[in-house]
Amino acid sequence: MTDEELRHELANIATVLSGVGSLHQDSADRIAALIDAMDEPEPVPIPVFLQCDPPWRDKCFSPYSSLTFCDAGCLVCSATGQAVFAGYDVDPVTFAAAIAAEGAFEGGYLSHPSAVTRAFPRLKWHRDTAKSFFWSQEYEAKETSLIQWPLAEHHSGQLIDPVAFEAIGWHDRPADLDLLRDLLERQPVVLEVDYVPSTANVDQHFVLAYEYVEDPEGGLSDDLWVADPLTGDTSLLLYFSPDWLGPWMEQNRITKVQRTVMGARIWEIDMGGEGT
Repeated sequence: MTDEELRHELANIATVLSGVGSLHQDSADRIAALIDAMDEPEPVPIPVFLQCDPPWRDKCFSPYSSLTFCDAGCLVCSATGQAVFAGYDVDPVTFAAAIAAEGAFEGGYLSHPSAVTRAFPRLKWHRDTAKSFFWSQEYEAKETSLIQWPLAEHHSGQLIDPVAFEAIGWHDRPADLDLLRDLLERQPVVLEVDYVPSTANVDQHFVLAYEYVEDPEGGLSDDLWVADPLTGDTSLLLYFSPDWLGPWMEQNRITKVQRTVMGARIWEIDMGGEGT
């Protein structure tokens, strides 16, 4: 049965139920709501830009580095997908050129994410210099405690000054699931993962997350669907190490997503922003 035939059949049933009497009006109303839902537009698709695709694989994404997209273009490709979601007509090459012109890069690193906002005003980077932490009106009261970096002790024993950072990092703590789920209800989010989770170091890689999946049994086996510049449309748990699942996670109710996500680069999408 096609969608159009199903709509027609549901409409006929709703008409019959409406005519029987008030007892069945609620059912008729529910069927009408179902028909309306079927007519709702499909969600905006999340584009997947593979960093090793031929059109750009051998091109340098930064004018200050010899690194190519295929070498290390995962963050730029993920951010490009978010820009397309926000309505911009770009690919990784044009996106990288635009943010480079605004001073985004130092060497091969996208060290100045606020430059993305200057190039693409609908992508809002909310680091507030005066407050020294990521800030947005949406999260002012709710998540300040998460986003403000505490002084953290490095393996070297040196203290890290939180003011120096322009990103959310969860290398040494579980990712904030409430923040992720809230954001993902409205937009995709660029996330950092460990490309080689079997080793002690964090081998940095970036993906574009777009859908959270709860554990149907209420356990720790949740998931995120991501647009991965290396592998395409996939599960976040590609970067989860089975060795991580143990008493610490179970006793503290740390889910697989919380353990796997190492950080976030959050550009809030503001569809009212200026620019094309």
